[in-house]
Amino acid sequence: MQIIEHFIQGKRNNAQLCEDGWVVTPHFAAVVDGSTSKVAGRNGGRMAMELVCKALHTLPPLADKATMLHHLTAVLAAHNVPQAATKAEYRLTCSAVIYSAARRVVWQVGDCLCRFGGTTYTHNKLVDTILTDARCHAVQYLLAHGHTAADIMANDLGRAIIFDALREQTNFQNDPNPYNPYRYPVFDGTPVDNALVPELPV
Repeated sequence: MQIIEHFIQGKRNNAQLCEDGWVVTPHFAAVVDGSTSKVAGRNGGRMAMELVCKALHTLPPLADKATMLHHLTAVLAAHNVPQAATKAEYRLTCSAVIYSAARRVVWQVGDCLCRFGGTTYTHNKLVDTILTDARCHAVQYLLAHGHTAADIMANDLGRAIIFDALREQTNFQNDPNPYNPYRYPVFDGTPVDNALVPELPV
């Protein structure tokens, strides 16, 4: 695989805090999006991203989707703190788009986007759609009640309003209940339902 161009920009100026990453091996190419921490003082998204990027170097070249999910999940499970067993917000969590050169497919784990062949592929979460709508309404309310756009952006007041819901939504990560419409797949050290992960032929 030949990389024509690449660029990364985190939400913070400090590159050491950026939760996003990418990796290319002889067999795989991936963009990995670490989840913003819901626990003060913990950058689990950054750690999850780094572990998954590193683990892709040891993923068997002919790995299928199930093997890939098991391999990367096991790596995060081995590094999770004890609280992660009972509190989902403590899990090391990330999403990823992974291309397999041998199989010529893209796997979307979580809500990362990808684009090829003139088409953009999304994998949105229902819970995100609901919370995005709530956040937008919160921002509109703040603007109508004396706050400036600069103030809202500087302090991320919209996110602060829905923060409790953002933390609680982690309980839907890899929920094994097939009847839960809010469940979604991520890498967090718990089993990922193979059926929830799109496999896109390239």
